[in-house]
Amino acid sequence: MDELKKLNYFFIAGGQRCGTTYLSNILDSHPSVCMAKPARPEPKFFLSETCMKKGLNYYLDTYFRDLNKDISDLKIGEKSTSYIEYEFVPFRVKCLFPNAKCIIILRNPVDRALSNYFFSLKNGIETRTLEEVFILKMKPPKINAKISVSPFKYYERGIYSKYIRPYIDAFQDNLKVVIFEELISSTQEKEDLFSFLGLDFGLSSPRNPNKNNLDYSEFGSENIEEVRKTLSSLYIKEINKLEIILNKNLSLWKK
Repeated sequence: MDELKKLNYFFIAGGQRCGTTYLSNILDSHPSVCMAKPARPEPKFFLSETCMKKGLNYYLDTYFRDLNKDISDLKIGEKSTSYIEYEFVPFRVKCLFPNAKCIIILRNPVDRALSNYFFSLKNGIETRTLEEVFILKMKPPKINAKISVSPFKYYERGIYSKYIRPYIDAFQDNLKVVIFEELISSTQEKEDLFSFLGLDFGLSSPRNPNKNNLDYSEFGSENIEEVRKTLSSLYIKEINKLEIILNKNLSLWKK
């Protein structure tokens, strides 16, 4: 058991509609990386007390059972986007993997909110218009499906500072916060990401994975620019706060 706890483990913890699938796919393209399978539905192992009680061997046997070589030679990882919304997750992860690394990917909160809304609309969860959601703030529709997080927290999920603080405190140098817009446009950002995990980016072979883009025009969104302006003004203080927390210039989100 002690040897298993020394495995090279990492996990991806959101946020929603910020490119977690894109991030997971480019990492999984490396021959020394094995991501938890199945990827859909996401494992969400550390959200379940029942799963936690079953322990490390159960986790490995359930999500990494298809490995055909020595697991100690690999970087093994899990992507469960909603982890970012639960501050107890870092503690639970470190119980099983004391040396775990964590990756959080963030996106311009305006684009994230709109992408989240249109994703819900496309999947039949959302029935309100853009104006009804973001300007009139009408109550959301009722849903019957059992889900781990609310699908309607479009604005709240962009207040990144409140979500990442427990992860900063828990993982410190073993936490990497990635900016979606930089990751998809910069080879250097990808190289830095792989380096964080102790991997050579040159050995990866990403296959143009999806980047969480939606064509808003198919929904006939007449008020989208008005909504964008409203959200931009609401998020500016949060972006400034996040710049201080991350010690990073986020001017690309202020344009």
